[in-house]
Amino acid sequence: MIGKIIIGKSFRGCISYCLDKDRAEVLQQHLCFGEKKEIIQQFSEVRQINERVSKPVLHITLSLVPGEKLSDKQQHKLMEATAEDLGYANNQWIAIAHHDTSHQHFHIVVNRIGFDGKTLSDSNNYKRIANFCRRMEKELGLQQVQSPRRFLPAAERNTPRFDQRKERLRNIIIQALKKSRDYPDFEKRLKAAGYEVIRARGIRFIDDRKVKIKGSEVGFALQKIEKFLSVDQLLRTVLLNRVEEKRKEAGIVAGAAGRKMEWGQGKDYSKDLHKAKDLVAMQQAARILVDVSRQTQQSTDPILKKRERKKKRYPGI
Repeated sequence: MIGKIIIGKSFRGCISYCLDKDRAEVLQQHLCFGEKKEIIQQFSEVRQINERVSKPVLHITLSLVPGEKLSDKQQHKLMEATAEDLGYANNQWIAIAHHDTSHQHFHIVVNRIGFDGKTLSDSNNYKRIANFCRRMEKELGLQQVQSPRRFLPAAERNTPRFDQRKERLRNIIIQALKKSRDYPDFEKRLKAAGYEVIRARGIRFIDDRKVKIKGSEVGFALQKIEKFLSVDQLLRTVLLNRVEEKRKEAGIVAGAAGRKMEWGQGKDYSKDLHKAKDLVAMQQAARILVDVSRQTQQSTDPILKKRERKKKRYPGI
């Protein structure tokens, strides 16, 4: 479950967005009643108790992993637990479920101003909602989702993480490289897979949800892609298979620090390599393989990424 918190100014805008959405369902109303206009008026009246607060709106969203679904009883438990955990149990709030997407998700609009005029604190909101989601995942039997690194214990922050979105793109790039004749053909195959390709000094890929991913983040910067496309297609396939084999040996959670790319381990590709009969191409391919391995490691290992950013900022180091 993924939780987000937004602090805002307008009850009218936030409540209207939540209630006017197609297939919106009101789950609970606390210390308020009626239709949309009445709820907005009631929230605004209480807000006037403390007009010094410029952002009285607390907007919480809770999204489940696609395929998961809570029962009515579990939804009620989740709404009540959220109010208790985030400290607004005595304030006005309304909970709405949206059924317009493939995954179940909820919106909660809270009046940060209480009837006593006190303001609900927004300190450490992101950390609190992340910790709350991890606890409720266990209580409700939901799939465990990792919290942002900055909210994890120090010992867990440097653990390499599996990113399903990037892994999917990486696999599509590899398959396209194996089959492409040249760069235009490669780009055509990526577009057919649902990605927009932006080529400039580097290369970026945009998926159907408008998420942008740099090629270097998945181990395939523009320069590496061009190098792969410049070698014999048979040799290219051998190299890409070898890259994948090394990732599997490292547990697929890319970024195992200290691992080197070595020829001669795992499956024997010597027969295929012999067909290339081009020592220069083989040497070039070996360099590409090492470069891709190093780049993949840097793109996923948080320590190496931090070190690389430091080098860019202070070139003399």
